[in-house]
Amino acid sequence: MIKKRIIGIFLFITIFLSGCGRAFMTDYLFSSDDEDFSNILTDFLSAADENDKEAIKKMFAENVRNKDKFDKKLDDFLKFYKANARSSDFDRNDILTRTQGIQDKSYWCLDADLMLKKGKEEFFIYMKVVTSDKNNPKNQGIHIIDLATKNAYEDRYFLWHSKDGMYVQKEACEDYKTMILYGNIREYEPVDRKLSVDFFRNFIRESTDYKKLLKEIGKANGEVLEDENVFEIRQGVSEKTYVICYVSGDEIIKMEVVNEDERLETIYSKDGKSD
Repeated sequence: MIKKRIIGIFLFITIFLSGCGRAFMTDYLFSSDDEDFSNILTDFLSAADENDKEAIKKMFAENVRNKDKFDKKLDDFLKFYKANARSSDFDRNDILTRTQGIQDKSYWCLDADLMLKKGKEEFFIYMKVVTSDKNNPKNQGIHIIDLATKNAYEDRYFLWHSKDGMYVQKEACEDYKTMILYGNIREYEPVDRKLSVDFFRNFIRESTDYKKLLKEIGKANGEVLEDENVFEIRQGVSEKTYVICYVSGDEIIKMEVVNEDERLETIYSKDGKSD
């Protein structure tokens, strides 16, 4: 928490000296993001303790609660919560809220994860909530609630859900898959094919056209960040190995081979740097 505030002060001083953004950063320094997050989560848990479905639905953004299967996900969540985590609590000092938004707060989004305790039992919960969206009021409200058991949370492949909705993870990533790329956990989508590093070496000698690559082998298994697309290697390797294609527009500008722990090799770079 102290580290977060120090970073905020540093950013304020930097922007103040540059003569721009003063109002925004002053507001940030004295903001109540952690308190807002705590209050919303407290209200949600209180409604869950009372099994109050209507109160919970009203807390979710309209464009989330109106989606198909939301009621089913809510029922599944409350069934698990009532049997396992009801009347659990959290330490407000554990909250370290991440924020995204526009300087005038016409759009403002908070998210954080923290431990819930019920006696000696421990659970973990993640919440994402949009507290302001002046251009799209139906977007304002909770977007994600994800509750995990301790066993799921401590699994090496554990990852919070990124899609809107309500979730319970009794085991890590029960309804989707994950991969680890040089220490970074990302969502993974299986594709039925067998690729080798040599395939990518041969392809990049002939073309840097990313659309052509997709036409030949199909969609990526996932991404590290936007325009960093991941392809699983299943031939000629004894460990989980992936090729990452970095693209700009439709052009491949870099290809790397990685495993779960480290970057292994650069097999192509537009600037000529490769291993």
